[in-house]
Amino acid sequence: MESAQFFLVLAIWLILCTLVAYHAGTKGHSALGFFLVAVILSPLISFVIVLCLRPRSTPTGPDAIDAATYLAYRQAKDRMRPPAPSLHAHLPPPPPGRAVTFQIAQAGNILGDYTLPQIRNALADGTLSPEDHYFDVPGNCWQEIASLPDL
Repeated sequence: MESAQFFLVLAIWLILCTLVAYHAGTKGHSALGFFLVAVILSPLISFVIVLCLRPRSTPTGPDAIDAATYLAYRQAKDRMRPPAPSLHAHLPPPPPGRAVTFQIAQAGNILGDYTLPQIRNALADGTLSPEDHYFDVPGNCWQEIASLPDL
């Protein structure tokens, strides 16, 4: 009878340790590390520790990606989604004399707003390449500069 009680207590202990590890993992912390801490200390103490921890704001380890990879991921995701109806289709073009600007990104970093003449000059002097990106407001996505009309 004692061995059956021991195994029951051990099973409950490990289940509680697994729950602590799961909760730590959802907050971005090491699930395996907190599982081991819970086994050694106790699930109750470990759970209180996990409750006091703040969620990690940036992923670490294999989930961490750089800005360029994220931009490529977003572009691939946007290509799979059907284009949203343009919210700006009913707007008239900007008045003459007012320059239209485009937000430009290079290697995942936003460089700022450029007008078409500035984009042409930057392409000519090599500051920008046709593979860099601009934000297309009506399409709500990033596009390659090479796809810009009037270049």
